[in-house]
Amino acid sequence: MDNPIWIADAGRILVTPLLQVPLLQLILDSLLKSLLLIAAFVLLDRLFCRQLSSASRHLVWLNALLCLAVLPWLPDLTAVWPSSSGLGQSTHAAALIELTVSPGVSPDAQLNIGMALLVMYLLPLTLLLFRLVVALYKSQRLYLSSVAETEPATMALLAKLKLALKVSRPVCIRLSASIDSPVSFGLLRPVILLPVPARDWTESIMTDVLLHELSHIKRLDWLTTLLAYVVASLYWMNPLVWFALKRMRDQSEHSCDSAVLAAGRRDTDYAENLLDVATRCRQARRGRNNHHPLMQPMLDHNTLTTRISHVLEDNKMQSTAMKKQIRQSALALGLVSTAMLTALSTTQVL
Repeated sequence: MDNPIWIADAGRILVTPLLQVPLLQLILDSLLKSLLLIAAFVLLDRLFCRQLSSASRHLVWLNALLCLAVLPWLPDLTAVWPSSSGLGQSTHAAALIELTVSPGVSPDAQLNIGMALLVMYLLPLTLLLFRLVVALYKSQRLYLSSVAETEPATMALLAKLKLALKVSRPVCIRLSASIDSPVSFGLLRPVILLPVPARDWTESIMTDVLLHELSHIKRLDWLTTLLAYVVASLYWMNPLVWFALKRMRDQSEHSCDSAVLAAGRRDTDYAENLLDVATRCRQARRGRNNHHPLMQPMLDHNTLTTRISHVLEDNKMQSTAMKKQIRQSALALGLVSTAMLTALSTTQVL
């Protein structure tokens, strides 16, 4: 490193290991910037949550996590911008403390300390990504151990609802004794996995369940959850990232609940059906641990009460008005995100 690193007037400190390990320096700089970035989106959500639908709020948190995915690449992106714009020039320091080399520590010891810190970051990251691989493996096992649903009435209902929601991808329904709540996963050929008691569900319950899961499929929620989990793993030291991931998943569920109501289902009937299915699957849930980073069960007992309250209190919006608000939100978020990323690209926090 030819140029010194500065931070605000607190004297000289020993951080030579950071100078010896550029990757660690990038990690720490990105971590501090990620704190600022997510804090800004938390503020945006707090300011406009009452005016936005669940789909728009989901977009806020998804956009926040996508910005984090771009964050480490900002130096490379700004390097190719024209220097006349000022963005390709040297970055400004956010603070002013000089980092100097201590003569009492040998270069090898400094490098060892830096590498040890890097390992402390990479080890949890590896474990989190390994958990993701295990989740993908479990999804495949669930699919292989399930049986295809062949009931003509259910398949006819699926075709009808797919047409209503304009879902063009092939979707199959399968039954599994290993789950206690409906889930959906997959991208090109998505699967709706139902518990075995689904054979006894009424047409009303089956309609609500399929509408909910088809809404997840239409919105590509499985893919966005996968990408968001990878981003959260990269920034695992930032607690706000896990908060953003949870908020994104919660708003995803609320968005699909709203989609069921927008399809013409009554809020009281839908709330009753949620409770009915939860009651039927209660015994199966007691002895089973189904925590899965890629599967978002429709009937998570930790959020069921909140979701039913949201369903009954939801200010229902017309489909055209909702689409218009989502487009406006996407445009506004694009402008805000560009401004924040531009500011961060010209500032070196460390």
